[in-house]
Amino acid sequence: RSGATSNATGSLALASGQPYALWLSLEGPCTRAVDVYLALVFPDGHFACMNSAFGFGAMNVVQPIVAGWVPDTISSAPILDIPAMPAIPAGTYTWVALIVSAGTEPGESANHMSLDLDQVVIQK
Repeated sequence: RSGATSNATGSLALASGQPYALWLSLEGPCTRAVDVYLALVFPDGHFACMNSAFGFGAMNVVQPIVAGWVPDTISSAPILDIPAMPAIPAGTYTWVALIVSAGTEPGESANHMSLDLDQVVIQK
């Protein structure tokens, strides 16, 4: 294991028109390369992973937002900054931030260096 950890944070209850921001923080240094995954799980259980262009990939397809990265310093970056939450269906959405050793299977818990969950409730 290394010193890398993640922390996805966001507001717990939002309504349409309210601002929303999500930051991902990685605390280094880390002595080995890691793959970072950031996914949004929808109320119906489907998910979408963010890709390296900070967009979303295909539904229910696991892909890293960054692969083979060595976080040699403390890093904190805004992932999303929405000035007014669009009208999306009400429900509980969950952000999943996962760090694994580079090139390993993210579905195997033995490969997890860090796993953080952050729920956001969208209200009508």
